[in-house]
Amino acid sequence: MTKFRLTSQVLLAIFTTIATYYFLVPIDNIGPGIPHFDKFAHFIVFFSLSFFFMNGVSENVKTTLIVALVYGATIELLQGSLPYRSASLPDLIADMVGAIAYLLLHPKLLAFFKAK
Repeated sequence: MTKFRLTSQVLLAIFTTIATYYFLVPIDNIGPGIPHFDKFAHFIVFFSLSFFFMNGVSENVKTTLIVALVYGATIELLQGSLPYRSASLPDLIADMVGAIAYLLLHPKLLAFFKAK
């Protein structure tokens, strides 16, 4: 196992834990007050999770998309069951757009980070 792969696995675990926490706690005025900023946050989180997953767990595009979809849908279902959060299809769409954006950039980013 390479150092890069191990680092990606550790960061995936840490990032997933932090993201899950913030997706499930009550949110009051987090962010810069920009309309729909939460969609941007969903995009960035799933872009990053896809990076860590593909470099630490599996480079299979289909597997990465399925994991992203299952995680995003699970978060939305959990949010829908909480009295202080709500489920949102646009959030799930932003999740998947973030994952797909990373998958499209994966070859170039992989070459960049492995060259370092």
